[in-house]
Amino acid sequence: MTLPAWIRLAEITLVLLLVGAVILAWREARNDRAQLQSQLAAANQAIAAATASQQDHNAKLTDALAAIAAEKKAATTPGQLLAGIAQQVGLPTPLSLQSAKPPANSPAGNPPEAQASPNLDSPSPPSPSLPTPSPPSPSPATTSTELPSAPIAQIPAADLQPLYDYALNCTVCQAKLTAAQADLADEKIKTAALTQSRAAALRAAKGGSVWQRTARALKWFAIGAAAGAIAVKTAH
Repeated sequence: MTLPAWIRLAEITLVLLLVGAVILAWREARNDRAQLQSQLAAANQAIAAATASQQDHNAKLTDALAAIAAEKKAATTPGQLLAGIAQQVGLPTPLSLQSAKPPANSPAGNPPEAQASPNLDSPSPPSPSLPTPSPPSPSPATTSTELPSAPIAQIPAADLQPLYDYALNCTVCQAKLTAAQADLADEKIKTAALTQSRAAALRAAKGGSVWQRTARALKWFAIGAAAGAIAVKTAH
C-alpha cells in the first residue's frame, strides 16, 4: 500500500475516532444530566416529605393545645380540679375531697349538760365523795407496738385552680418540646438533601468527578496527539 493510501486511511481513522469521541462525550453528558436530575428529584422528594411531616406535627400540636384549653375551661368544681390534678401529675393515690370538721372545743362539739329541777320539800342528802380511779398507765409493750400515723397534707380549695393550671401548662410545654424536636429532625433531613443536591450540581458543572475529568482529558489528549502525528506525516 502506497503512502498516500496510508495517509488516507489514517485520516479516515482519525475522523472515526473524533466522531466516536463526540458520541461518547454526548452520552456521558446525557448520563450525568440524568444522574443529576435523579439526585435533584430524590432531594426534592425528601424535602417535600420533611415539610409534610412538619405540617403534620404542627397540626397535632394545634389539636393538643385546643384540647388542653378545653380541659382548662371544663374543670370548675373542686372535685373536677382534684381529678384533673391527679390525672395530669400521675399521683399514686387519688386525691379526695373532705368537708371541714368543727374543732372539738367548740360549743357545737360538746354535748348539752343535763339540768335537774330543785325539790324544796325534801332536800337531798349530800352524796359522799368517792375517790376517782386513775386511768391505767400504758405498758411499755403497748407503746412500742404503736405505729405513727401517716401525715396528711391539706390543700386549700382556692389553690386547686392554680395547681391544675400549672399541671396543664407543663403538658403544653411538653407538647411544644416534642413538636420542636420533631421539626428539628425534619430540618436536618432537609438540610442534608439540599447539601447533596448542591454538591451534585457543582460536580456536574465541573464535568463530573476528578477521575471522570482526568479520563476525558487523557482521551482528548490522545486524540489530539494522533491528529498531530497524522498531520506531520501528511506534511512530509
